[in-house]
Amino acid sequence: MGRLAAIKEFANSLTGRMVLGVLLIHALLAPLLFGGLLYIVKSGYQTQFINQVRSESHLFAYLVERDFNSVDLRARIEDILLGSMVIFLQIIRPDGTLIYDLSDTSQVRNFEEDFFFGQHDDTTYYIAIPIHKNDGDLLATIRLGYDETPTTEQIKATRQRSIYLAIIYITLTLALVAFSGFQVTQSLRRLRDAARKVVMDDNTRQLDIPTSVTEVTSLGRDLERMRWKLVHQGEMLEHQALHDSLTSLPNRNLLYERMQQALAVSQRMHKNVALFIMDLDHFKEVNDTLGHHVGDLLLQKTALRLRSALRESDTVARLGGDEFAILLPTIEDAQHAVLAAQKILKLVYRPIVLEGHTLTVGGSIGIALSPDHGQDNDTLMRHADTAMYYAKRTQSGYSVYDHDLEQQSITEPDMASKLRLAMERNELLLHYQPKVDMHTGKVSSVEALVRWQHPQQGLLMPAEFIGLAEKSGVINPLTLWVVKEALRQCLIWRQSGVDVPIAMNLSARNLQSRDMPDQIGALIKGTDINPAWLEFEISESAILSNPGNTLDVLRRLHLLGVKISIDNYGTAPASLYYLNQLPMHQIKIDKSFIADMHDAGNARIVRAAIDLAHNLGRTAIAKGVESQEAFELLKSLGCDMVQGYYMAPPLTASDLLAWLKNPTWAGNTKTSR
Repeated sequence: MGRLAAIKEFANSLTGRMVLGVLLIHALLAPLLFGGLLYIVKSGYQTQFINQVRSESHLFAYLVERDFNSVDLRARIEDILLGSMVIFLQIIRPDGTLIYDLSDTSQVRNFEEDFFFGQHDDTTYYIAIPIHKNDGDLLATIRLGYDETPTTEQIKATRQRSIYLAIIYITLTLALVAFSGFQVTQSLRRLRDAARKVVMDDNTRQLDIPTSVTEVTSLGRDLERMRWKLVHQGEMLEHQALHDSLTSLPNRNLLYERMQQALAVSQRMHKNVALFIMDLDHFKEVNDTLGHHVGDLLLQKTALRLRSALRESDTVARLGGDEFAILLPTIEDAQHAVLAAQKILKLVYRPIVLEGHTLTVGGSIGIALSPDHGQDNDTLMRHADTAMYYAKRTQSGYSVYDHDLEQQSITEPDMASKLRLAMERNELLLHYQPKVDMHTGKVSSVEALVRWQHPQQGLLMPAEFIGLAEKSGVINPLTLWVVKEALRQCLIWRQSGVDVPIAMNLSARNLQSRDMPDQIGALIKGTDINPAWLEFEISESAILSNPGNTLDVLRRLHLLGVKISIDNYGTAPASLYYLNQLPMHQIKIDKSFIADMHDAGNARIVRAAIDLAHNLGRTAIAKGVESQEAFELLKSLGCDMVQGYYMAPPLTASDLLAWLKNPTWAGNTKTSR
């Protein structure tokens, strides 16, 4: 059974097929080829024999005819026959008289003239030649017999040699075919083994297929190129699967792998692992106003900054949108994590110039440590996310996870539904922050800032729900509530003898509503308030979201008699054309530049913004003033007004009224209003 299987395997192999093919071809063609060749050789020998016999016979007849009457005829005939192939000879007169006889009488009776070789099944070729007199009469007839045996033996020997040559030819052909088949088969086996390595992902080493077969060598080169491409594409696919396509930072999958490794090492080494979740501030405004292209550039630049701020062993990953994760696999304690977060925030907060725009974005970082805040990926991610939302809500920049934060967290869908009810349940309230005239030291107006007194979460800052209000469509009702409440408070203050204008914010969504000017106008008409005592602040980025519609809405508001000012100037610079077209009276410089005015670049931006406001015939106000140094520097630059914690934080209506009567800031100047 094993021998039969081996024969079957050989028959199915390339070498076996080639050998069987050669045998089949020769089995069909060899008989025809060698039979034809033997026939040609045999015919050649026989024709040569007959031609020679006939030539010699006619020559013999001529000689006999010439010497026929000679007395030495017999001797002459014997001389002629010497060395010839004649074995039979008779010369007979017309009357039957036998003149010469070289055979016995029995052969005479068997004489029968032949016309081709081997005729009459004997070994003698018989031929009769007549000789004539000069007058043409028959003189005699010569009967000759030539021995066919030498020619027959020659033909037989040629046949045998042909058979030997055929055997040698077939043997050499089979050997050559077998050798060539073995060479090709061996090369193909090597090619097959190399292909199997490629299929089995064993692509770490370059393929080596030693062979002298040109076609297999070419296939080997093609296979090597395919292996290289597979390795290259595999690396690319692996990189794409584990990295963010925009920033080339690790994605969530790779972050989880490294977190698992870091947690396993930390458990053995008894070390802490820190996970930061960071969300950028004001990124949505950049995307909405300057487009996704600039937003993408901002994310790429931020990714580079984060990478430069950390150690080689640390991991920065992009989780999606403007959310990043930072893994510190070894850290001493929470205090070191806080220091790292502060370093990152300071770096992120620095202005970025992109395509002619100077942008400033902040960040909110949530910090979770292992093992204190969790010992697995999901727990750490959830706790860091909770801390991040708390940092964003409190505008503290960073927050370390604490169990109490779980009780304070609110999901977006839950917050959206509760925000609608909050206006009906009077859970919203306004705080007011003074704006101080730098020339007189008096309060020129206040800015109304909305707060949400959540029954479970406590006092929530605008950053925690304004963005949600814009997403959920609550922003317009919320804005109208702020206007209505500000008008009501303004009346209360006037009854107390305090006349102070109130400023409030309008979002980009408000400016896209064509009904907003009419709705605000209706609220103003319902009170005894001079519209000029109301001021609406719009962010510079809101202008760029839809300039045409924004200009139309602002002009209609201006016709009501209210004032317009540009807020957060410098974060998304609008063109001078739009600034000149706006019916504004004031430009408010963003606090990001004020907080870092010791930086020469920021100081130049602040000076340029103040000069721009004055050149356009507007006043300049700086927000975020928190130190006497910043106050004095702004005063030296010619800034008109300031707002910030250096003068007063946002206050409740009653606290503001008490503060206005006795300002407790460094200037110590009472308002004249």
